Amino acid sequence: RFKGSYIETIPADPTVGFCGFFGTKDHQIRQGSLYVLEEDKRIKTDYILRKHFWAHGVPKDVAVNDHYSNIERNLFTLCTRGSGNFSMRLNEVMSMGRIPIQVDSDMVFPYESVIDWEKHCVIVPHNKWQEIGHYVMQFYRRHTSKELIEIQKSNRKVWEEYLSPLGFAKNIKKAIQ
Repeated sequence: RFKGSYIETIPADPTVGFCGFFGTKDHQIRQGSLYVLEEDKRIKTDYILRKHFWAHGVPKDVAVNDHYSNIERNLFTLCTRGSGNFSMRLNEVMSMGRIPIQVDSDMVFPYESVIDWEKHCVIVPHNKWQEIGHYVMQFYRRHTSKELIEIQKSNRKVWEEYLSPLGFAKNIKKAIQ
């Protein structure tokens, strides 16, 4: 889905996207985080909320296009876990060269021994998810526009080298360690 483009005109306020579902008890932090971000006047949010998992009832091509278009037009995307202690969305956001926001639920990040994830995404401690806006703003303000563009490019490169199917296969020994 990556079209080779990055957000090169960094907006005055950070933009956070999300396209998905939060309808079970497993999604309480996701739902709460979306609400906290929506209420934070320093942050512009762009949500496509689905009533069902995998956008049930929405034509597949529309759902897939909505999902990737949402990632593409926002500098940041919320990638909190769903029912499992992992995030498929983290991989998708990295593939699009954007910046993930991850509430750390003690999940194992891919290639943690090789990748310094704090350079590539906003990581919010699990017990501080209510302060997610603060963490987004801190990351955003800590970097210049040029650095935010470079982070996007670096995230795409990390995806290509480690997270893409070919990259994962090339580095399987590192993944197992």
